[in-house]
Amino acid sequence: MANINNILAASTSTAKSSRGLNGTQRLTELASRLASNFIEEVATSDVSDEELLDAIKSNDKLDSLIRELIDVEPAYDDVDYFLSLGDDFATKALKSQQSKRSRLKNKTLTSDTFYGITTAACAEITLRDIFGLAKHAGGAGARRGSVSYTDDELDELAADQEALKKALRNVQSKKSIMKSKAGFDPESAAWLELLEAEEQLKSRREKTTRTRTVKVDETKAALSELLSSADTAKMSKQQLMELIASVQGLTTEE
Repeated sequence: MANINNILAASTSTAKSSRGLNGTQRLTELASRLASNFIEEVATSDVSDEELLDAIKSNDKLDSLIRELIDVEPAYDDVDYFLSLGDDFATKALKSQQSKRSRLKNKTLTSDTFYGITTAACAEITLRDIFGLAKHAGGAGARRGSVSYTDDELDELAADQEALKKALRNVQSKKSIMKSKAGFDPESAAWLELLEAEEQLKSRREKTTRTRTVKVDETKAALSELLSSADTAKMSKQQLMELIASVQGLTTEE
């Protein structure tokens, strides 16, 4: 059984109301109800803290867990309402929810971010079910030239950091080109997709401080070993000079 409070940090902010596309508020209300149902179910299920954390980090796993624990099929009147908004709403709203999930996954996991991630996931699931949008490229609603990445593709790029850097530069180049064009629309599906892809790639970059930390630890160990065997009280001036030179050599070598 997952004890959600055990894996959440203290909240430092409150959820903000949604604005923007016509229909967004109703979509958020529906998704919020589903998210609340899911959170209640997961708290009494046999899902462990580790499984829940793993699902939060993976869109595919979280979607599967949500579908497993609750009934995500929206009411009939909601279906008719959302269909009346058209495919353009569906495309923009879907990209907006995906971008929101990416941003929240990179923040500290608090009750607010957990609720936000779950709500965005439920909104995405709802949109896909109502409009028949496939999860990955190749299905209904897929767009040519898509730059979205699946979890498996991100895992492969994370294992090859040079390829990941190249993919990130490519996305950022596309952003620059798109932003420079006349009639640039920051709410367009293509722009939101680029933002999502950029967040996905950035989340898989290795921390650059790890190598430096290891190097510092190695230097400290070498200094400790060198000084532990040195009896400076009995050393001659020449021996002290040699010891100092050895210490300088350790602390300045690349």
